[in-house]
Amino acid sequence: MLPALPESRTFGTARGEATRRRDDLDMTTNAFQSPATSDTSQWLDAATRQHIVELALAGAQHGLATQARVILGALPSLVPHEEACLGLHAALLIALGDTSAARVCLTELAARGQADAPTANVLRHWLEATEADPTRRGVMQPSPVPLMSAMPPLLSMPCASPVCAAPAPSHASSSSSSSSSSSTSSLPSL
Repeated sequence: MLPALPESRTFGTARGEATRRRDDLDMTTNAFQSPATSDTSQWLDAATRQHIVELALAGAQHGLATQARVILGALPSLVPHEEACLGLHAALLIALGDTSAARVCLTELAARGQADAPTANVLRHWLEATEADPTRRGVMQPSPVPLMSAMPPLLSMPCASPVCAAPAPSHASSSSSSSSSSSTSSLPSL
């Protein structure tokens, strides 16, 4: 038997939809503010934990898969609210391109009664768009680093420029024991 919904959450009316959206936003916002289960909140405040997750999402979108996967493993410590943690887990998996695991997370959200929540709907649309895009299928790999062999070789020949070939001006008028000349006096003038 499902628990009864609070009276303020009536569905089907404009007021009910607005209340549902506000409650869903409150759930997401407050997800970082309840105490973390592994005492993470003792050394990271809610805003810092939220920034870490946001950076993981942004990084995953830009190919920083290794870092995003580390934060993915730490999500239960960073986000103690189970439904919010599951939604963020799905979002990170989608950003990483791991659509099959993300679909499992969304199925779990549906099993917990969150299937019609706006967050779940956005995640479902994002998942469908990711699956439809052939460039985002499969787990994203970090962008390849250009090989050194692809770079043009450095010239091993000496510089042929007249500036390089010109001998340093001699200072015959100054004595060799004089230390008052600056080091710039031996540079060729351009």
